[in-house]
Amino acid sequence: MVDEHKNTLKCNPEAPRELDGEISLERLTMIEQKVLALLYEGMSSKETASRLALTSGTIKLHRGHIMKKLQMTAFSGLMRYAIRHGMVPA
Repeated sequence: MVDEHKNTLKCNPEAPRELDGEISLERLTMIEQKVLALLYEGMSSKETASRLALTSGTIKLHRGHIMKKLQMTAFSGLMRYAIRHGMVPA
């Protein structure tokens, strides 16, 4: 179920959480964290793929995994998450 105000899926009680209730950044692999940071910088999937020596399809797959792990339904939610967790400058 989607919470329309937060752009997140209804929380999985089994997902590791931080003190503020958010899903921990540690759920993401290092490559997923790099993908998220590069996408935040405004790079397209193609540009991100080139930077990481991957295909754009692989980047899209990683993006989907990131959204699922963090229980996000909108890309804008991922960007706010990246800022809150200090992955990128605010």
